[in-house]
Amino acid sequence: MFLLLAPVCELCSAANPKEREMRHKVWSCKFCTLENEMKLEKCKACGQWRYSYGQPFSTCAPNIGT
Repeated sequence: MFLLLAPVCELCSAANPKEREMRHKVWSCKFCTLENEMKLEKCKACGQWRYSYGQPFSTCAPNIGT
């Protein structure tokens, strides 16, 4: 059996928060600052869209060669 430990600061031996590990797996809501999972397009707390311009939308590709 083994234990998973948080990273430890080399200078003071204090446990570092796991924020560094999660930094790339979450996005922060621009309105309420909640950190949401990357798979979510809307904030779990306030319902605001991840992107500041509202719901993402698709655009038609240009007709190349016509």
